Amino acid sequence: MVARAALRTDRVTAALADVAFRPVPGGLSNFAWHVAPAQAGECFVRLARVHGERLGADHVAECRVLEVTARAGLSPPIVRCDPGARLLVTRWVDATHVGRPLRSPAALSRVARALATLHQLPVPRQLRSVRFDEQARALEAASRRDTAVDEDLRRHARRVFTALYSGATAPVLCHHDLNPLNLLMDRDGRLWLVDWEYAGLGDAALDLASFTSQHGLDARHRASLLVAYRQAGGSVSAARVDLARWAFDYVQWAWYRAALARPDAGLDATLVGTRVARLAASLRRRASGLLRCNNAGFAD
Repeated sequence: MVARAALRTDRVTAALADVAFRPVPGGLSNFAWHVAPAQAGECFVRLARVHGERLGADHVAECRVLEVTARAGLSPPIVRCDPGARLLVTRWVDATHVGRPLRSPAALSRVARALATLHQLPVPRQLRSVRFDEQARALEAASRRDTAVDEDLRRHARRVFTALYSGATAPVLCHHDLNPLNLLMDRDGRLWLVDWEYAGLGDAALDLASFTSQHGLDARHRASLLVAYRQAGGSVSAARVDLARWAFDYVQWAWYRAALARPDAGLDATLVGTRVARLAASLRRRASGLLRCNNAGFAD
């Protein structure tokens, strides 16, 4: 197994190579396992798939970010972060709430505080900047083509990105992929953020959009999240987050289509195809009134 061979190349992780691996399901971009050696603490082991960089992942940036977020208590302690081996090993989080959306008032409050803390952390040196308009163009170029759908949504996306970035505030440290699998609530009720391969310097509104979109928050939940975020020291308007949600979903749609264009052996093409169709329908439905409502109302 590639992961076991990579673990053996460093004395810090060599002992893990001979322990039973229990697969951690759910990731489309990585292979992951729970490893529990007899003489040490439980670990999470992740091996990145080879196509990740083409889809926007940056494992060198991830290592730099993890040094900061682990010190801040936002992400699990690092055991080994080795981009050259495509390997990440952290301490295991014994989570009780895995892969399910976080929508309760208590959960929204914890997420808001975590994001406000993240967005105020010092930025690692030489950290990449992540612009979703540039990411969208790269993913479009790697995607399968459907001219009618492409041109309609692409035209609207250009207008949304122009409006979003014309009102952008100072960039902050962002996670950029806050799906339910990447937010773990442990048995003590502590929230941990994991899988930072899309992290970088970016727009706080897009981090909030990532969470609200991927956790299916309705207008009431979004309002509660933003109130808690502001109380924790953050500052982003609701109108700006609405604009960022459309932009984030467009990039999601382009990401899934790019993944389908050159799938690897582990990709669930049926699942990805379903997500492509669902996102396209949602983007078209929401497109008509979005810029009209946000034309001048999203300034912070």
